[in-house]
Amino acid sequence: MNNLLLLYKMQWIMFVNRFFGNKKQAATSIAFFLAIITFFVLVVRFLNARFFYDLQNVPQQEIQVILALIFIISFAILFTFQLFSSLTNLVANFYKSPDLNYFVTTPLNPGVILIFKLINHTFISIGKESLLFFPFYISLAISINATTFFYILLPIVYFIVAAMAASIGIIIGMLLLKKLSIKSYRYIVNIGNFLAFVLVWGIVLTDILQIPQPIIKLAERVITEESIILIIPFVSGAELLTQIASGFKVAALKPLAYLLAVATFILFLTYFIAKHNFFTGWMNNSYVKHKQKNKKLKSKRNLKVASNNLHPIFCVVKNEWIRATKNYDIMAGALVLYGLYIAMLFYLSSSDISFNLIISAAMLGGMFLVTTGTSVLLISSEIILNPYAAKYQFSILKFLPLKAKDVLTARLIMNYVPSAVILSMGLSGLLFSIQQTMFTLITIVLIQLIILLGYTTLNQSYEIIYYQCYYKKQNFLGGLISFVAPAIYLILTIGLFILYQAKPLFSSSWINVILNMPTIATIAIVTIVLQLTYTYRLGAKAWDKMEF
Repeated sequence: MNNLLLLYKMQWIMFVNRFFGNKKQAATSIAFFLAIITFFVLVVRFLNARFFYDLQNVPQQEIQVILALIFIISFAILFTFQLFSSLTNLVANFYKSPDLNYFVTTPLNPGVILIFKLINHTFISIGKESLLFFPFYISLAISINATTFFYILLPIVYFIVAAMAASIGIIIGMLLLKKLSIKSYRYIVNIGNFLAFVLVWGIVLTDILQIPQPIIKLAERVITEESIILIIPFVSGAELLTQIASGFKVAALKPLAYLLAVATFILFLTYFIAKHNFFTGWMNNSYVKHKQKNKKLKSKRNLKVASNNLHPIFCVVKNEWIRATKNYDIMAGALVLYGLYIAMLFYLSSSDISFNLIISAAMLGGMFLVTTGTSVLLISSEIILNPYAAKYQFSILKFLPLKAKDVLTARLIMNYVPSAVILSMGLSGLLFSIQQTMFTLITIVLIQLIILLGYTTLNQSYEIIYYQCYYKKQNFLGGLISFVAPAIYLILTIGLFILYQAKPLFSSSWINVILNMPTIATIAIVTIVLQLTYTYRLGAKAWDKMEF
């Protein structure tokens, strides 16, 4: 126990030195903390005004059913997020953790090291999603005039449910890693993470009034106090908060007992399984056995012909794509963005808005989500550990026999082609689902590809300009421009068309004069041409001036 407290004392000293080591660090940390609180308050006010404003007018006999539905759905989503977050972060926090290699060489008890890592992993997994869920629950509590006891109990129940999900993720992950390699494990987890993300956001983005019947029946069984259902962690947590919010404190004792009993069992089971499986899996993945592969060797002549036929630009693109397929640490983030794009398409396919608005929204959201996901996938995993090394990912390209335009073209191809394929497939599926003709499909997809080409050119050119002009000199200004410039491009190419569809909402005469189709088309074409010519040349010039 003393050793465990000593480890956390060391963690606390590291935390203080990192965020409050001097006055500048302290001021930055406090400003960041205040910004988070401000964002939190704004989100709570928005949710309260947008979604929960009329809950106070709901009759008392109906409010309990509504609260049960809200808590069950939200806790189920929370449980799913935390489970896959735990599975995704397990390798980084345990098997590839730098401090673990240090701890195993110390005289510390392996059980103490394991408990320390388990607690840290749980807190890391829980902390990332708390900003997403807590504003939702606080705004719900405000709308129903919840008591002070509810506000005290809310973070405790939230932590218990999330900790159980993280613990189950540890159990599943360690059992898999005892038999599988880290590479195979990451493939399985990333695919599961992607499918779960699409499923969750597909539920969130559908009409909330069309709640599936199994969920309604589950809520009814919870309210009728069927004990067997309370074994499920997020169900007992939802029932506990529902009873407290409804004012039935005595009835809340039963789900509280189930929640604590199940949580205690899962935590002890997690430690038992981790104790008997973690170090075995860690040893199995600490070294790689060399396997002789019986491959047919190519002759030197064939290799020479192949290398001569492949242009240097495509060699760079090929190598980057191969590296991206092995970038397992970043792959989960890219899959989340791709999954959100697919969920958005499902939502748009079932919406009642006009056809033009559906296509514009699909292009606007897809352009941001898919291109960002592709860019994330092409980022080196070392940059996450050391952000100041971001510029030096270009250093190898600088010493290759490539001109500035060749380098920029290679970066355009490696980002444009995957994004174009995903966006074309997504938009084609959306158009087929709303029964459009083949001519309409081809025309709209071609328009999207042209807009995407200008958007990718802007992003890749400005990335080089940023590292040449703003990196480590004016980071804030450079970061602001990197956000504003693509936003302006999307507004001028797609946003104006969306405003044109909403033209009847504007009463000002000057807006009605500007928002006409010839003007919008001209602005969009000029904007795209400027990216392909002027911005492209600026990026090439910045590459020539870049120094390392």
